[in-house]
Amino acid sequence: MNFKSDFIALLKYKKNEEGGRNSYTFSGYRPTIKFPFSEMQTSGIQTFIDKEKVFPGDTVIAEIKILAEEYFKYQLCENLEFDFREGPNIIGTGKIISILNPKLKSEKNTIMDSRIIYEANKTYHNKIEWLIPSNKSESEWIYFDFEETNSENFIQEIIESFFESEILFVSLTRNESFQTEKTNIVAKTKEYLRTHDFSIWNQEFSKVLEFNKIGILRKGIKTSH
Repeated sequence: MNFKSDFIALLKYKKNEEGGRNSYTFSGYRPTIKFPFSEMQTSGIQTFIDKEKVFPGDTVIAEIKILAEEYFKYQLCENLEFDFREGPNIIGTGKIISILNPKLKSEKNTIMDSRIIYEANKTYHNKIEWLIPSNKSESEWIYFDFEETNSENFIQEIIESFFESEILFVSLTRNESFQTEKTNIVAKTKEYLRTHDFSIWNQEFSKVLEFNKIGILRKGIKTSH
């Protein structure tokens, strides 16, 4: 199977005075990428999320397609840092958020840090289409009652049926977001249900459950445009 993109990454472009580019670049830009474990470099097409162009000094989340897929087979993992370059010049750095192409994914277990989850939530939130629960519903929001004894089971059932991935990301604040397993998600988040608005994402950041502290939630999927 050919994947449109191989991984999602947080990219930081250097400022011009730091050795970065002299001008902005557009989505679809293809610098070379160098991973720290190899001298091999590969072209990497950067498709910016929710932006058409990026200026020197900017930070952006992008989907990346590399040319040398077979060379880097089973060698990449979340949180792996890399450089991207124009010729010999390092014009920015990146950190992998999520692997989309399973051929590239290492078996090494990694934990994504809080800031990356929080930034990905902000970026992808603008790409979400909210789902209407049924034909009779006037809103995408689903009510749940904190006082009901089975409210936790109700939420767990929604999570189990909505998400296929076993690893989920919870976006709370810049310093409190975290990664957890689907089986532990309710136990990990129940203390926030009354006090915080938060979102739960799948590993690919293509599906989200958004919780509001007044006792409502909604489901969303990432659109292709």
